[in-house]
Parts: sequence; structure tokens; C-alpha cells
Amino acid sequence: MKSWVRFLVVALPALVVGWVLGYIRLPMVEKDAGFWVGILGGAAALLLVWALQNRWLRRKQSASPTGSWLGFIGGASVLLAVGSVVALGVMYGLFQQSRQELKALHVLSEAQKRQIESLQASQNGKMLDNLLDLINQDLQDGARQLQPSTLERIRTFSLGVGPTEVSSDPFEMRGKSPERGQLLLALLAMDLDTSSWREIKSTIAFAYADLEGALLAGKDLSGIDLQSANLKGANLEKVDLKGANLRFSNLKEALLDSADLSRADLLQSDLEWAQGKGLNAIKAVFNGASLANVQFQDADLRGCKLRFVSGPTAQFMGSDFRNADFKASRFSGANFQKANVKGANLNMTDLQFSRFQPLGLDSVRVGKGTWPENLQVWHQENNSEGWEKRYLIVRDSTQKFEAEYLILRR
Repeated sequence: MKSWVRFLVVALPALVVGWVLGYIRLPMVEKDAGFWVGILGGAAALLLVWALQNRWLRRKQSASPTGSWLGFIGGASVLLAVGSVVALGVMYGLFQQSRQELKALHVLSEAQKRQIESLQASQNGKMLDNLLDLINQDLQDGARQLQPSTLERIRTFSLGVGPTEVSSDPFEMRGKSPERGQLLLALLAMDLDTSSWREIKSTIAFAYADLEGALLAGKDLSGIDLQSANLKGANLEKVDLKGANLRFSNLKEALLDSADLSRADLLQSDLEWAQGKGLNAIKAVFNGASLANVQFQDADLRGCKLRFVSGPTAQFMGSDFRNADFKASRFSGANFQKANVKGANLNMTDLQFSRFQPLGLDSVRVGKGTWPENLQVWHQENNSEGWEKRYLIVRDSTQKFEAEYLILRR
């Protein structure tokens, strides 16, 4: 009788556990069979416990107390090990199931995203066609001025076709707006009067415009907002970009020969391998930009800001850098042959392995340290030994560029 009582005491909790395992649906088990698998699992646990208990009771009379306890501990250890293995299997199955569900959800969201982008592009294309038709209506019969309502429509359209997949990293692909690029190219192709074009440049945003490989030579883009625009490989020869906002823009491999970038803001822009022979960049801002391998021969860069610039192997032969600020920039392997650096700030500038052979060092600002030794290394191909006889390093009392020392001609 006592044996059946013990059986029921163990059986009831085991069946409850089995029912719970079946109710929560074990992984890798069909939904309809989950309950019965849980019941069978509970029954198996019951039989194991019952068998261990009976064996322990049979040996209780004959075995010594120590042996009985060891048998009980061994049985409990086996039960614990089996339960741990089962629990780990359940946890692993749940993890794999969740992983598959997340993967399926990600694939579904990507597909939905592509469908939305395709639909949006189609709608934006129709809106752009309607907008261009409206502009052409304003320009009928030789008219060149746009109506205020049309300018407002252009502004509204530009605001509604912003970039996609914007990245917080300024040197990554930051997202593009093909519609803004198409709108700008279409407007440039029209014969607009000066007042309408000035209104467009000053009030309508073309940031993130996708203009890769665009032909913009000779165009008037002064003061325009092209922040984060994609101008990779664009033809910008003789283009007017005075005062333009080109922050974070992609100008890799762009053609900038004889272009006007005076007072333009190119903060953290990417100009790797750009070509700018005869470029005018007076008082332009290049802080944090990448000028690696640029070809800026005979360029006018007077008073421009070039702080924290990375420009390895850049070519600046014959360029004018008077009063330019190079503080904390790196131009290793760059070529400054016959460049004019009078009054420039070279404090903390890295010119290692460069061909630093400027026309002169008058009023150049430098930092404290090994400037004389470095200068001899940089001038080694120019045979400029004894430069101390021509120049003198003194403390800079003007505090210009926050530099400590000033180079003066003796």
C-alpha cells in the first residue's frame, strides 16, 4: 500500500511537469504532438525516480547506512545529469527557433523595404515629371522667370525627396537622393533668368543630391547647398561654387580644373584623387577633409583652412598657400615644390617624406620642438643646408594661429 502511495506522490508532480512541457510546446516538435510528448517525458522522469527509489528501499535493510546514502546520492546525480541534458537541449532548441524566426522576419522586412522604395521612386518620378511640365509652362513664349507658386512647388518637392540610408559616419556612403540630382540637372538645362536661379540656389536644398559623373562644367552653383552630395567623378571644370555648402560631400576623382571654390565650406569632404589645376579656393574651409592623392597644381589656396586634413602624396606644385592654416594636418609624401607658404601655419603639421621645397619660409608659424632638424630632412633634395643663416626662429608675440614660434628672414 505504501508503495502505491509513494508512486502517486511522485506521479502527480511528474505528470504536471510533463503537461507544462507539452503546453509550452517543445522545440522541434509539431504543435499537435507537443502535449503528448510532454506527458511521455514526465512519465519517463517518473519511472526513473520510482526505479531509483525502489532500489534504494530494497538495499536499505541489507546495506550499511553509508552504502545506502551513496546509492541515493548516485541516483540523484544521474537524475540531475539527465535533467540538465534535457534542459540544455530544450534551451538550444528554443534559441535556434528564435533565430530562425528573427531571420525570417529580417528577410520579410527587407523585401517590404524594397517594395516601399520602388513604389516611392515611381511616385517621385511622376511628381518630378509633373513639376517639370509646370516649369515649362512658365517658360513658354520666351519667358525666363518662374512664378512664385512654381518656386514653392519646387521647394516642396525637394523637401519631400530626402536621402535614404543616411549614415552617421561622414566617410561612409551617406545616402543619396537621385530625385534632387535629377531636379538640379533639369533646372540647369533650362534658360532661367538670374533672379529665379538666385532664388532657387538660396532657398532650395540639394543636399544629398546624387550627381555622380554629372557634367556641370561652367555652371553657376555659387552659394548652393550641396551638403553630403555625391559628386564622385563629376566634371566641375570652371564651375562657380563660391560660398557653396559642400560639407561631407563626396568629390572623389572630381575634375576641378579652374573651378572657383573661394569661401566654400568643404568640412570633412572627400576629395581623394580629385584634380584641380588652377583651382581657386581662396579662404575655403577644408578642415577634416581627405586630400589624399589630389592634383592641385598652381592652385590659389590663400587663407584657406586645412586643419586636421589627411593629404598623403598630394601634389601642390606651384600652389599659393599664403596665410593658410595647416595645423595638425598630415601631408606625408606630399609635393610642395615651388609652393608659396609665406605666413602659413605649419604648427604640428606632419610633412614626413614630403618634398617640402617652397619658395620661402617667411613668417611661417611653427611649433616648438625639432623643426630645424625636420626642415633639413624635408629639404634634403634641395641642398638647403645652412638655412639657419637665412632664417631665424623667434617666439610669436602675435599669437596668430595659436602658434608658438615664427620664422623670420634674417
